[in-house]
Amino acid sequence: MHIPRANPHHPNLGIWNSCKQPITRRQLVRVDFEFARFNIDGRELSIVFALEHRAYRTLVNAVADARKLLFIQTAFDCHACLAFRHFPHSRFTLSFIDIFRNLNPGTLILADTPKELGYAMPAEWAPHEGTWLSWPHNPRTWVGNFGPIPHVFAEIVRALCPSENLHICVSNALAEGGVRALLKNHGVDSASIFYHEIPTNDAWARDHGPIFITRTVGAAALLPPLDAATNQGRQECRPSIAAVAWRFNSWGGKYPPWDDDDRVPERAAAILNVPCFHPRMVLEGGSIDVNGAGALLTTECVLLNPNRNPQLSRKQIEARLDEYLGASHVIWLGDGIVGDDTDGHIDDLARFVNATTVVTVYEDDEHDNNYKALRENYERLQSATDQNGAKLTVVKLPTPGKVFRGAQHDTRPPEERLPASYANFYIGNGAVLVPIFGHENDEKAKALIGDFFPGRAVVGIRCNDLVGGYGAIHCVTQQQPAV
Repeated sequence: MHIPRANPHHPNLGIWNSCKQPITRRQLVRVDFEFARFNIDGRELSIVFALEHRAYRTLVNAVADARKLLFIQTAFDCHACLAFRHFPHSRFTLSFIDIFRNLNPGTLILADTPKELGYAMPAEWAPHEGTWLSWPHNPRTWVGNFGPIPHVFAEIVRALCPSENLHICVSNALAEGGVRALLKNHGVDSASIFYHEIPTNDAWARDHGPIFITRTVGAAALLPPLDAATNQGRQECRPSIAAVAWRFNSWGGKYPPWDDDDRVPERAAAILNVPCFHPRMVLEGGSIDVNGAGALLTTECVLLNPNRNPQLSRKQIEARLDEYLGASHVIWLGDGIVGDDTDGHIDDLARFVNATTVVTVYEDDEHDNNYKALRENYERLQSATDQNGAKLTVVKLPTPGKVFRGAQHDTRPPEERLPASYANFYIGNGAVLVPIFGHENDEKAKALIGDFFPGRAVVGIRCNDLVGGYGAIHCVTQQQPAV
């Protein structure tokens, strides 16, 4: 249900006066952005909104007057937080007008963790509603070679759009017009393309975009209702898809600014009108891969890097992955490949291709700089298990050899080795997009990956230019599951 802006002069203010709900568990209140909405989901109504110091005091007084104040916490990233919990077996109601009278408009999210609400992250091969892209516009990412990049994106769109929707983030209407014209020139059918005015700093949607989580209709039964009389209505309004807004800090603060990228998940969730969860942890989508059954692949060199979440231990990070993605079993690999400016994302190393099988990049040349790290990761996978304790099937994926920048730039030499990897493939509804680099292993990699996805076309997309920005196909795509 969508509620008008909480403005004391709003002509529909009576809506707020009449919105009184029993609060039967906990609430999380934090600074957020520009609009107001609420979701009733089983046990609780959760509130998130932008607030000023004066309004914060107003809220504290309102809750304290109800004599249910448990604690106040000033928290992460200059946001002010208030959390409170009712005493067991008691209920009380708050008039929202008392809380919102002096507040800026904001958004409401659920305070329970996604796992408690029955959500989990599906595998990439599960059916998609669509794929999200952030259209490239920053020439600094591809120093001296930005020209070919929009055309590579157009090829990605053309390969995906016959079997799913494409959601493209653009900075403004002028940018949208340019993208439309380019896609038309590439022969792309625009019927399944949706443009969203969501500003970005860069084009790596895998890392700054929303990570979507889903639950089945039956999962609603996991949550006890407020009372039997309202059970049916509450279950009917339970959303089956939500977004997770992990914090984004440009791979440990490497490429400022990143403020727009950090807001993309919340803005996408607002456009889709779905709940948005805030784990209060830095994480990029390219740093994880899931099998959709409870297992998750990641690397120590990223998630345990002090430039991401120095305040969190390994166990705390594993707990967040479980609570927000339904990943009860984390498989840790070690270092990444040479040239990867993310510090070692998993999507250049190893990927699930079904619930029990992982393909992992392996280097046969003992003199190659990637040999040691890739061998150690392979050995870790050989001894790893899935979420049920069963051994994984591990398949070696070849490398495309050494791919160099190949052109002199002001800040980057032509002999710079780039993070080229066949593991950076993307699984769409009707096609698997595999990065190729003009190497003799291109066809071998396409065939190996394609064997795991019968019924899907295997489309090779030349990525020598794209990887000049230190990423490839998987790095620029983000799936939205079908529900």
